[in-house]
Amino acid sequence: MIWQELTSPAVRDLAWTCFSPPLLHSHQLPGCGDKIENCHLTLTSARAAFLQRLDRDPGPLLAHLTGKNRTRLGIYFESLWHFFLRSDPDTELLAHNLPIRDGGTTLGEFDILYLCKERQQHIHLELAVKFYLGVAGSDIWLGPGQRDRLDHKVAHITQRQIRLGELQLAREPLRTLGIERLHKQVEIKGYLFKPETRSPTLPPGYNRAIPLSNWYNIDEFQALASTDAAWLGWQLIKRERWLSPLLLPEANQATGDDALLAQLSDIFRTGAGPQMLACCDEQGQERRRCFVAPQPWPTQGANDPMIGEALES
Repeated sequence: MIWQELTSPAVRDLAWTCFSPPLLHSHQLPGCGDKIENCHLTLTSARAAFLQRLDRDPGPLLAHLTGKNRTRLGIYFESLWHFFLRSDPDTELLAHNLPIRDGGTTLGEFDILYLCKERQQHIHLELAVKFYLGVAGSDIWLGPGQRDRLDHKVAHITQRQIRLGELQLAREPLRTLGIERLHKQVEIKGYLFKPETRSPTLPPGYNRAIPLSNWYNIDEFQALASTDAAWLGWQLIKRERWLSPLLLPEANQATGDDALLAQLSDIFRTGAGPQMLACCDEQGQERRRCFVAPQPWPTQGANDPMIGEALES
């Protein structure tokens, strides 16, 4: 995995963004079939060498990211794609966040339009980076803030966003870019976190090459931390570092057990939702991550009657 060989956090994120396995196989998503595929960027030796050079001098990437809010992970994730598609000699970024309007109404935006020079194809690429916690004994996967559901997000991308190019109103903006025919790609990256018991049903298209992580409520996590030495050495991950696996500048910078539990308790007293944690090895490389949630989580109903039913069952 090329990102583990890199030291700059932004360059590690770039490598993970473009070359990590997708969370979902796009052609297996409901209603997609072979008309919608994943992105087919290959980590060639030339691309690996580019990332290694950039790691030694990340200035161009950092300049590209200047002024962008890295805590807005979707925007950060898309910005990394923009940088790569502009930099790579085998791709040409034609447009991004291109709106299609009907009078004063915006019907949608193309996340990315690019030319794959190797395949000589114009690509419409829709992107998402997501972190979902499974609701025990259900098929529901929720974002930490409970406002985002995996099945709803997938339906929005596959039924609306990726089909934007089919609209009559999109034809003229596409022709202006020299595009007559579009190939559709959906690339969803991220992680799924399951509870310890009554695991949720895996979503359609889940890529089993990506191991499921776990989430725990604060009481479960405290019990594990107090009885199992393997649970020592965890620390909170800032939101802007949720993409690629963590690399600590020094291997012994993990938060102490008691201090971490006190930190989590303070955070949850403010009404905050689940927090991501990582555990690193002696070389400072992340080996696993988890979410720790307040008790109870998800809250009853969670703005969706289906979630309330799952909690009661």
